[in-house]
Amino acid sequence: MMKSIGLELLGIGIMAYCLLFDRCGVDKATGIICLLWVLEIAARLLNDEVGKVGGDSKPSYIGLAITAFFVYGANQDFAPTVTKVVAGYTLLNGVMMALAPKSTLKAWGVTEDDPAAIAMTKDFGFWATAFALYLGFLTQGADPIKALGYSRLFILFRSLVINFVSKDVDSIGMKKPQQNFWLLYHAVVAAALTLGEAPAAESTP
Repeated sequence: MMKSIGLELLGIGIMAYCLLFDRCGVDKATGIICLLWVLEIAARLLNDEVGKVGGDSKPSYIGLAITAFFVYGANQDFAPTVTKVVAGYTLLNGVMMALAPKSTLKAWGVTEDDPAAIAMTKDFGFWATAFALYLGFLTQGADPIKALGYSRLFILFRSLVINFVSKDVDSIGMKKPQQNFWLLYHAVVAAALTLGEAPAAESTP
């Protein structure tokens, strides 16, 4: 699950890099991110990671097919629509994992009762939702920096929830001093990105 959380973080980083440094647009960046997801799912299937814990791999093949189509669609004329679908698809899975991690894992073929694994799944749901929100704001024409800031606000919300509401940090075994640091970090970054002035668009001569 840590690998999946890392991919969501990498996806946010790739999108921000592509847009802020004018490497490519939202649709192309989405295709690159989905390609990483394809590779991750394929590696999971090749290693039979679901089967090793007594799960059913069939839903993963469905996820692989869906994500592979996203990669294809990101390079077609209908790419903007595909990007919106990716945002919705990720949002659906993220919200489901954050609110009902055990049921969502079962829907994807994995039966899990370990409290730490359930808490990690919930945390992955928060990160996936943050990426989906970031992508969703971008598809609506939001400024890339502001959109990133809005997604960081959700990560700040996630930090507050796992530390003080559900207290999943205890189930996962996270240490409180480090979590306090990250809580402050997310608050500062979210405030800086959302409250700062968006850069003015350059005029075309």
